[in-house]
Amino acid sequence: MIPEDLEEKIQATKCSERIPFFVCTTCGTTVLGSFDPIDKIADVCDKHKLWLHVDVSILSYDLMTLFVRQLISVITVILYDVVLTASNRQAAS
Repeated sequence: MIPEDLEEKIQATKCSERIPFFVCTTCGTTVLGSFDPIDKIADVCDKHKLWLHVDVSILSYDLMTLFVRQLISVITVILYDVVLTASNRQAAS
């Protein structure tokens, strides 16, 4: 979202005798992982006394898939090491 464009659209909405009441922004969309400039949009919302809603997604789907795969790999290695260490301790006893 472009804050200057938002400002123009709010003004146009008010001129058409409609009442804007909130703005919905995104922080890390699920497809591209893009972020709106929340600080600048918040200034526009504050100026016009509008509620600012922020939808948040941690990572895009593709990145999340990669992250989860890597996390599972790390957990598997840690568990394997724990089991192997426990087996070696038992064998040494």
